[in-house]
Amino acid sequence: MCQLHLVHTLLTVACVCTIVCAVQVSVEEYIIFNLKQMGKVDEEMLLLLRDQFRALDRDGSGSLDREDISLLERAAREHDGAEKS
Repeated sequence: MCQLHLVHTLLTVACVCTIVCAVQVSVEEYIIFNLKQMGKVDEEMLLLLRDQFRALDRDGSGSLDREDISLLERAAREHDGAEKS
């Protein structure tokens, strides 16, 4: 059974490589491909999550860091203060 799982995994990686036209597959690409194959996520949900991430990534660096969190916290405090006024 373990060998069958390995063969399936290798075929999955080959499919991902073919679909993304890549020589390498990142962990994110592998996970997204498998989640889509399992019907756990669709392209619409991925687009929504990417949009949410971009909104949270205040400095546009491509990752969420302490500065992004600080900017979000400051915006939330300002928003709360404006609602109380």
